Amino acid sequence: MSGEEYIALAGRLVTSTALGNPEARFRTAASRAYYGAYHLAVAVLTTWGLKVKQNAYGHQEVYNLFWGSGHAEARKVASLLDDLRTERIKADYRMDDSRFQEPRTAMMCVEMAEDAKRYLENCRSDAVAIQEGIQQWRLATRQ
Repeated sequence: MSGEEYIALAGRLVTSTALGNPEARFRTAASRAYYGAYHLAVAVLTTWGLKVKQNAYGHQEVYNLFWGSGHAEARKVASLLDDLRTERIKADYRMDDSRFQEPRTAMMCVEMAEDAKRYLENCRSDAVAIQEGIQQWRLATRQ
């Protein structure tokens, strides 16, 4: 299982009409889009030898590492993850949020996850600079 598979599933949930209640599909798509991008980000950090907590604290940790690096592409990843996480929380917990009755918000989440995927690929090509930024950030913040 990979983050890419979650993002692909999210896209299918938005566009398929054969999968039941539309609002449930759109909410699930927003949630899977976030988790897809999150797991892709964790995979990149792992390839760099960084360990991420495998619990609720890991989500903030991933954001902090990418943002703290100071690298423009990594900060775009952090920003997208933050926005996606906000939408996931709304999709999962705010049943009165009517934006999930239509596909627009869910499709926006899928597109943001795809953007995060592209930025993560860019991060791979500048891994040394980002890793140095993370190391400096950790020293400065004692993380």
